[in-house]
Amino acid sequence: MNAIKINLIKTNSCLGVDFYTGAIQLRDLFGNYHVTHYKSDNELKDGYQRKAQNSRIINISKRVSDIETIAESFIDCIHLNLRSRGAMNFIKSSDNNENYGASYYFEYTPEFGKFYIEDGQTRIRGAELAYEKAISNGENALANKIADIFVPIQLSFCSDGNLEAFIFYLINFYSKKIPPEGEIALLKKGFENGQKNFVKEIKNNSKESVIFSAQIAEKLNNDSQVWMGEMRDFNDGIKGGKKPTIVSISRMIKPLYEIYSAKSDDPVKVKKAVYEIVDAYWSALKALYPKMFADKTKGDFNIFNSSSAEIMMKVLKAFIDDQYKDANERGKQIVNLTAPDTYKKFLVNLRNIKDVNKLNDTVSGVDIFKVGREGSIGRYGGNDGKKDIARKIYFILFPTKVVNF
Repeated sequence: MNAIKINLIKTNSCLGVDFYTGAIQLRDLFGNYHVTHYKSDNELKDGYQRKAQNSRIINISKRVSDIETIAESFIDCIHLNLRSRGAMNFIKSSDNNENYGASYYFEYTPEFGKFYIEDGQTRIRGAELAYEKAISNGENALANKIADIFVPIQLSFCSDGNLEAFIFYLINFYSKKIPPEGEIALLKKGFENGQKNFVKEIKNNSKESVIFSAQIAEKLNNDSQVWMGEMRDFNDGIKGGKKPTIVSISRMIKPLYEIYSAKSDDPVKVKKAVYEIVDAYWSALKALYPKMFADKTKGDFNIFNSSSAEIMMKVLKAFIDDQYKDANERGKQIVNLTAPDTYKKFLVNLRNIKDVNKLNDTVSGVDIFKVGREGSIGRYGGNDGKKDIARKIYFILFPTKVVNF
């Protein structure tokens, strides 16, 4: 590849990074870009984006392959970054005016490395697919038209991959909503890596409990003898099947985290306590009702689905609330909340619950958690429905207690 001259206008400087707008031909991007995909065991700088959906890539490809719509996918700009420390030295002012809005040109050479796509990976990959198909089909004229398209870009020069990840976060936060799984995964990873921008973002938006709850959920997914491997991470997608996401489980844990964070300002101790409580509770359920959790039979039950898990976590939260209420009002000693035996003593009564499934048949005990029409949990949709069945379960476990979810 020869040197590329890119005309630019300086638009902004933020976080110590200069930003420019300009245009680049697709031919200069094809095969000359990186997209770093998020993986839980990656450094943040090595991966922070979700994978593009194949269906969307194909749709972009079809649009780009049509002469009438060939450039429509690039009405909005692509966000690119160069991590090369030396690249900035090759930005030249066109008229000796270095103010914002002034014209510049940049002499790009392959020595600067590939462009990192911060936003726009689906469009570039779709256009590249259209180009490759045109070449494969011998449609050279179409291939050249695609390659000749000038794409509007925002170009930054940032050698710090972690800061690049934060810029990606800001781009998406202020322009289009990041999926909750992606937002929390990014914030959690940035926080764990001690990246100051992410730490500041979390503190400024009071998201500590969200992040710490996600860490507890992730630990359950990694270490718990009940929950290990039963959750989906940010980029698991379809291969995760119907498993709940780490984020959805973290939302169920968050109310418990907030109970204990109000009693201690040490997040390490709080996370440890909440993890042990949740794990003990679910360990008791597994010990009492093994067929819901055994590899050969767990497919017959929906206990690991988000709705069922949320219902049972509401029951746990109500039990803990009652423990502290009795301690405060009656001076009653709080039981050992990290011991599975504590929960076995009342969860054994779950076998006494009766309900009606979608076949209008009476089901009892853990059969309410059977999948499909044989179980009854599916009848309780929405937040109010889940509260109703959680209240019914709690009454079976504690007939003298009144619970308000």
